[in-house]
Amino acid sequence: MNNNNFRESDNGTKRLLTNVLKTMESLGVDLAKFNKDLEDICTKMVIAFRPHIVNTYHYEIGQEGKANQNCFHIFGFDLMLDADHKLWVLEINCFPSFNYFCNKINISEKQGKE
Repeated sequence: MNNNNFRESDNGTKRLLTNVLKTMESLGVDLAKFNKDLEDICTKMVIAFRPHIVNTYHYEIGQEGKANQNCFHIFGFDLMLDADHKLWVLEINCFPSFNYFCNKINISEKQGKE
């Protein structure tokens, strides 16, 4: 269930990170350890992806030094916290969906301004 009012409410599939962290803390999760584990996992995954990222950069933009381009890539990490508060990687998405937030834009209002 998507939560259309996720900023004020704490239910549904979309929630603010601050609300999720508050809930985790209330369940006894050590947030300092969680943050360290999260940083460790993300760092290792980016290191593992580095060859692919560099290869894609060279293919799409050009060899280093030949193109003066700035770029970035967004990854979506799907993680799970088990009953022992251990963090597990479920999957990593190269192109995470922002559809939920993009659908919030009122298209008819934008078209009327053009």
